[in-house]
Amino acid sequence: MKKENKKLVCGIGTNDLAYNTEKQIELGLTTPELRKKCLEAWNDRLKAQKEGRATVCTEWLTYSNFAQWWLDTHIENWCIDKDWLVAGNKEYSPNNCVWIPNKINTLMNDGRKKNTGLPKGVSILQVKYKDKVYNYYQTKCNVNNVQKCTTFDTPHEAHRQWQQLKIEEIDNVIREYSFDYRLDGRVIQRLIKLRDKIQYHYDNNMETQ
Repeated sequence: MKKENKKLVCGIGTNDLAYNTEKQIELGLTTPELRKKCLEAWNDRLKAQKEGRATVCTEWLTYSNFAQWWLDTHIENWCIDKDWLVAGNKEYSPNNCVWIPNKINTLMNDGRKKNTGLPKGVSILQVKYKDKVYNYYQTKCNVNNVQKCTTFDTPHEAHRQWQQLKIEEIDNVIREYSFDYRLDGRVIQRLIKLRDKIQYHYDNNMETQ
């Protein structure tokens, strides 16, 4: 008789596949590596809710439901993203989540830093010269895996340079993944909208929030 796991995972989740390797194999978790990766992915989502960083839909609080989705959609070396399709989304669910490559997942990570008051993509570079400290404004952006870095006298100039570089980077990513059958087409649509928004802001001398 199989041992049952009645303890809730992270206080919210039920692992209905625990201690039942046969049932896991029947579902599709046929190797120890697959079982480990899938369980870790589920635990990560539950921890996110426990720590207040996100929520998990009711369906996925039961491990077998999440595991089936994971097996049906899993793309090796890609990651599960909950807010790429819907900006600001906080819920992990089948409707909101897609698998995306790390290059897309980190595409906007060079945005605004907290509590600086500076536009997105801009940081302060302090240069000391003859006992005086001068503030310059720097923008950094990875384009085709090459980091481009430029320094300006004003944050506005630096931000406009960031906008140009970001548009170039997004265009490169769109070209790279447009014909990748593994990527959900909605991700490309979102990339195009994001690129067009930044282009509009640049053309109209506006800040990208």
